[in-house]
Amino acid sequence: MGGFDDDDLHDYENEDLGFDEDALNDDEYDQLYDALPKLKALAKNHQVDEKALKEILWNNYFSIDDSFEEVKQNYKREYGEYVRAVPDGGPSWILTIRTANVETGAAGTATQRAHGPARAQERGQRRLVWSSREGQGDVETGEGEKVPAGSGRPGAEFCSRERRTERPRDSEPGGNRAPKKAAANFEKPGPDDRKVESLTEKVAKIKIKEPKPAASKPKQKFDIDAELAKKNSKPNLSFVVIGHVDSGKSTLIGRLLYDLGIVDSKTLHKLTKESGAMGKSSFSLAWIMDQTQEERSRGVTVDICQTQIETPTQKFTIIDSPGHKDYVPQMINGVSQADLAVMNIDANSFESGFSNQGQTKEHLTIAKSLGVERCVVTVNKLDVGQWSQTVYDAICSQIRQFLVDELAYDAANLVFVPTSGFLGDNVVRPSKNLAWYTGPTLMQVLEQENRAISHVVDKKSPFVMVISDIQEPSKNDELVVSGRINSGIIQPGESVSISPSQEVGEVASISITASSVGSSVIKHDLQKLAQEGEFVELKLKKLASRENVKVGDVVTLSSNVLQPVKKFKCELNLFNIERPLLVGTPFVLFKNGISVPSRLSEIESIVTKDGRSKKRRHLSSNNTAVVVVELLERELPLVTIAQDRKLGRVVVRKDGLSIGAGKILELVA
Repeated sequence: MGGFDDDDLHDYENEDLGFDEDALNDDEYDQLYDALPKLKALAKNHQVDEKALKEILWNNYFSIDDSFEEVKQNYKREYGEYVRAVPDGGPSWILTIRTANVETGAAGTATQRAHGPARAQERGQRRLVWSSREGQGDVETGEGEKVPAGSGRPGAEFCSRERRTERPRDSEPGGNRAPKKAAANFEKPGPDDRKVESLTEKVAKIKIKEPKPAASKPKQKFDIDAELAKKNSKPNLSFVVIGHVDSGKSTLIGRLLYDLGIVDSKTLHKLTKESGAMGKSSFSLAWIMDQTQEERSRGVTVDICQTQIETPTQKFTIIDSPGHKDYVPQMINGVSQADLAVMNIDANSFESGFSNQGQTKEHLTIAKSLGVERCVVTVNKLDVGQWSQTVYDAICSQIRQFLVDELAYDAANLVFVPTSGFLGDNVVRPSKNLAWYTGPTLMQVLEQENRAISHVVDKKSPFVMVISDIQEPSKNDELVVSGRINSGIIQPGESVSISPSQEVGEVASISITASSVGSSVIKHDLQKLAQEGEFVELKLKKLASRENVKVGDVVTLSSNVLQPVKKFKCELNLFNIERPLLVGTPFVLFKNGISVPSRLSEIESIVTKDGRSKKRRHLSSNNTAVVVVELLERELPLVTIAQDRKLGRVVVRKDGLSIGAGKILELVA
């Protein structure tokens, strides 16, 4: 729903939900944030949070005086601890009270006197006047509030949040001499004070050395250039299969692997028998990729599944992603590891997938936002529709228009292929049922795309890898982590750091798991080195605590540690959203395999259609803005878009919907 005016917030006329910051118009929003700091300053000593203050201002039509009166009536004041009392040279005493800042938890500095200065700065203490009058004494705070007399004596130190004290009576032995003597005793340091001061001096003299990262030294020497040339003799393409639920993605990949001879007939026969026993005989090919009990019983892919294959001339990594709307986060993880997207479309239910509630548009939008610039569209299940060219052409026309006009894809980077994954038509072998189609098969298109994509590796760029899977060997100090290398190279023997935990370990071995075309044997090959673009397993040893290593963490050389941050500046592109985003709006940030609760901390500027930049208080549908995002629960190791075009991107979701994507411009300390 993006029809609201960019200059006006949406007016929810039929809702009566009390105070709703999102429902304020621009004038109300300005009044709220003009008055809020002033009210917070007045109410700083009251136990009231910012959300309540906003609602109080709204209820009182943003009148600061009326709002503060309501605060005083309904919220208690924050008091500190009574520490001591000293004479003030007259008929009064000064009580010193430690206080804490209600908002930050830091030591407070507000001090007031009944008839003196309005405020004094005294190292986190408040000074109050205790009047020495006949009868019980009261304490005045200087704000018209009196603290009733009660237990305790001025001059006696005690730790209590009670607000009462009692004046010494002249009739008591010693009259006023007891408080004076007690006050004098407090001027001298006690035994505990002297011990603390001595210990503090000793600690201050200790020089703490920063730990040095472990040495980074490869196990063996060899010709790196020669090894890289050998690896790069075969181009390596990573592609992710995306699309609406039940479009046949897993079946299409299963057919590809079967027709290439990577899955043998014995395995397929077994899967056909098992799926038939569950009344899902048509799912036998899908079960090649869907291997968990949950996926097979439900008939949907739940998590990404990755397979590496090798032909005589090329290498491929296939990533099968879920299509159900509940598993979009897993799909984001799959897309972040891919060079190319294969969008699979069910020709018989195209409208449901292409609607605003379907995943076809959402998946394509996410893929483009995460830097996937090339897309192959497979129009699948054409066997059900009697191989209709009319249906195929109509679908291609709508998808092409969406990709080019709305997502700004280059038309030259789009390829359309008619297929039947279940029967195998035009997947690896040409179809006899598609006489009207003279183009390449899906496998031929993938080989063309592999040759077209640049695979140049910069061996001088820093090594960076995001962990996508973790296995725990038997040894306590070892761990096997899997992932795609985003940049640089790595060798056994080199030391690595894992952010955000800053865990340091040594690479014991590097391996690649792959299957060759025509063979069902899975090879587990040890490598002398691994490079950008490869999916590898790193066996790490000498870890202090492997429990600190999580999926989504970033691995770098120990000489190039990524420091995690809680704030960053990014260029945020919003999709079609139902409600505007205000400063403070919470959402969930997705980065590779990580999701972190976050909020919109600041809107710096909005870029208009004519390229101009202007200030705004909120963001609307299809806005492009420079914003600051704050991570709420944990820090993340981030890189900017200038440092890495894949890792420097994020996706933003709210209420189960993808609402935007961003490019990280700057890390904020």
